[in-house]
Amino acid sequence: MKRTTSLFVTLLVLVTVFLTGCGGPSEMALWFVSLYPDLGPSYVNLILGGRLSDSNLEMLAESNLSTEDLEKQIIDLALLDNWDEFREVGFLDHPNWAISHLNSKLSGIRFYPYIGYDKDSYWAFIRATYSGKDWIFFDHVIVLVGDQRYVTQELPFYSDYVKREVNWNGGGVTEQVDFPLSHKDTRALAYAIAYAEEDEEIRVRFVGEKNRTFTLPMEVRWVWQDMIKYFDRVTQM
Repeated sequence: MKRTTSLFVTLLVLVTVFLTGCGGPSEMALWFVSLYPDLGPSYVNLILGGRLSDSNLEMLAESNLSTEDLEKQIIDLALLDNWDEFREVGFLDHPNWAISHLNSKLSGIRFYPYIGYDKDSYWAFIRATYSGKDWIFFDHVIVLVGDQRYVTQELPFYSDYVKREVNWNGGGVTEQVDFPLSHKDTRALAYAIAYAEEDEEIRVRFVGEKNRTFTLPMEVRWVWQDMIKYFDRVTQM
């Protein structure tokens, strides 16, 4: 996987300033990224996007960790943790899952992994969401990574993992399907996306009575890389 370059960092800074309309990354964030030129691009994006506090960055800089261990710590600090003390379950989301789709101008599409956990175990899902004027009634997803084809399981409309809603206020409809990674075909698809080479194109199709096809942008792919690598780590401990 390609590593960070000074040109890449410069471009990310400019994009961050343009999209946020603010002064851009903090001096600490810029200093930290320059200190670790071998950081992967997804981690640089998290830091320059302000997903870690300056105090956390200072703590990490003083830890003298290897790049690999540093990347693990960055993800541990950046993930959004929502723990439900009544149900005794929690969910972990990538902080950039929403903005990565918006930046990539994927209109009406969300396609990303998230992680659930309790005191004893972890599990994961792929969340596929379509919003538009008309129903497409999709029940599975096909992904092409280069010349390799991957398909999730098909989920019937009555499954607890399928939600379909009419947007009464804004108009249109929303369809959401959560595909469990416990299914071998869905798991294979998720890992193919997360570990694909950066020069490989990833094409996705939501398949139903009608289809919705799109190319998965790199910024969204970084979300997949971070989440699946984290899931790998916590489930192999």
